[in-house]
Amino acid sequence: MKILQNIKELLELELEEIYLLSPIFIGIGIVIFFHLPSDPSLLSCFLPFLIAALFAYLCRNNLILMRSSIALCIIALGFLACEFRVLSIDSPRIKEQLEYVEVTGTIAQIIDTPDARKFLLDTLEIEDLEKQNTPKYVRIALKSDISGFTIGDRVQFKATLMPPPYPSFIGGFNFAEYTYFKEIGAIGYATSRPRLISSNNLSNISKHINAFRNQIGKRIESRIDATSASIALALLIGDTSKIPAQELSMIRISGIAHIIAISGLHVVIIVGLIFFSFRFLLARIPYMANHYDLKKIAAAIGILGSFFYLIIAGAPISAQRAFIMSSLTLFAIIIDRKSNPMRSVATAAIIILLFTPENLFTPSLQMSFAACISLIAGYAATANLLKAYTSKFGGYVLGIVISTLLAGSATTPFVIYHFNQFSTYSLITNLFAIPLTNFIIMPFGVASLLLMPINLDWITLHPMAWAIDVMVWVATKVSILPEASLRIASYSAGGISLIALGGAMLCMMTTQLRLLGIPLIIIGSLTNIQIFKSPTPDLMFDSRGKLFAIKIDDKYYFSNKVSARFVRKTWEQTFDIQTASTIKSLENCSKESCAFEKDGKRILILMSGSPKSCEFDFIANLTGFKTDCEEKLNLQSLKDQGNTFVWLKENNIKIRTVTQSLKKRIWNGLME
Repeated sequence: MKILQNIKELLELELEEIYLLSPIFIGIGIVIFFHLPSDPSLLSCFLPFLIAALFAYLCRNNLILMRSSIALCIIALGFLACEFRVLSIDSPRIKEQLEYVEVTGTIAQIIDTPDARKFLLDTLEIEDLEKQNTPKYVRIALKSDISGFTIGDRVQFKATLMPPPYPSFIGGFNFAEYTYFKEIGAIGYATSRPRLISSNNLSNISKHINAFRNQIGKRIESRIDATSASIALALLIGDTSKIPAQELSMIRISGIAHIIAISGLHVVIIVGLIFFSFRFLLARIPYMANHYDLKKIAAAIGILGSFFYLIIAGAPISAQRAFIMSSLTLFAIIIDRKSNPMRSVATAAIIILLFTPENLFTPSLQMSFAACISLIAGYAATANLLKAYTSKFGGYVLGIVISTLLAGSATTPFVIYHFNQFSTYSLITNLFAIPLTNFIIMPFGVASLLLMPINLDWITLHPMAWAIDVMVWVATKVSILPEASLRIASYSAGGISLIALGGAMLCMMTTQLRLLGIPLIIIGSLTNIQIFKSPTPDLMFDSRGKLFAIKIDDKYYFSNKVSARFVRKTWEQTFDIQTASTIKSLENCSKESCAFEKDGKRILILMSGSPKSCEFDFIANLTGFKTDCEEKLNLQSLKDQGNTFVWLKENNIKIRTVTQSLKKRIWNGLME
């Protein structure tokens, strides 16, 4: 009884800080909504919220029951927020491929790199599509030179358009869901050169912002060398598309990818620079110093300045989180209050999750908040240790070490889940990269933005480029060290959910009940051990029949390494395929067919011609022509069902397709 009484007391204390736990409850509601097998009605979304609110009112005299009901109410609020988010989207999507249609649209965004040339178009007119069936946005890849085009130009060309594709494997990243919330109703490629119809059609604030960011990018590229400019673009305007693939790989392997992505670190640096600079400058004016509270003025300017930076940086999730938190801190200064860091991060999470609940499943949100709450909780635990250092330099270095270890430990599970990668020597790289970023790269970068209107940005861009070159050099040296990057099998979706929940409990709860998060983290971490994983498929086919893979003796053999490269890389990452050969190395495989026996089953994969025999347990016909044999798969079934996976068992053959695994949700186009 004493144990139960202690638990009750701890639960009462924990529920007193229910605001801190609100993001966890909202997240639970979001997870429930997105995992429903079909779309709920608006009424069914409202009812749980109303029932929980009513129950909280009826139980108002019982503290635990009332606050538990409030927790359920917050879960229902997260669920309801998802429904409102879905209802707010009104962008049709095409249902089937449209070939060689005439597309007219206004450029809303441009991606122009050596590897990709793409337009994001809006205000669309598409041949053979009525206005009510025309998507809000389409994304088009182009082969021709697009350097002469700018955001706001209205263009016309022939293109092939396709519905956004489904996942490459069962349970994988659903691009159709991603594009639904981005209101992109089709993707495709141009089959003719774009023709300019009119210019400067900046019809909304979004185009003005993108055009402004584009001008800043071109200015930076004209001032410093290409490699330094590409990283400066990532740091200042959030454009990572122009970083060369080799440099980007080295940066990721060395463990400093968080620095080149717009993150809380950059926003904090910007806010600090603005706040302290304006406070210092205003203090030099006697009248201002004698008549006004300069700290409050500097805080207000800091909020405005950080908002401006958020806009030109493209407002990624990590920057939104940091902007909300820093603005709350500065606002507390203005109203003579003290801010609570953990309450600030909870507020940021609540705002972001309620307005864009789909972001809960993105790596940027997961890693940003994981790093932030681990740093806040970790600093509270190590503050006395840091204060014990009399040497400012020693304390600074120790702070980098501790923060890197804390943030690295918190984000590593998400890196493994999304990218199957672990950077072994990230601590070494961060000891160099963080001071360079804090004291040279970002201060000179901000100064460059301020000096651009008076054409003096070249003064500060060159020191910034020098520091970037040093950072890249360090990253290069670290990335070539032995075992600099370890490839680790991914956790299951349920496993990463348990790790996230356990980590949030450990950092955000205030009593000993937080320790319950530890077993959740341990259980979630075990899901990437092979014995807990489902067996990998024996055969894999992409939806176009251009690529397939065979597993023999626990090794995969691909039909080729040219076609469907994105799908192949996804399969390699998902199923932890370290090395893969082609079917050319198999004895019974040729350009025409591949025949083999496995687990007592005779398999034939036909690429051309006709089968010499129908005596097979499984035949996949990828020729496009009918045969006289009984086929388990053919090009039409692959087109209809999407990527297909086959498990060869002693008693039966199990076939699962991506389409069969999809829920009947509006973003999949499979509503009931």
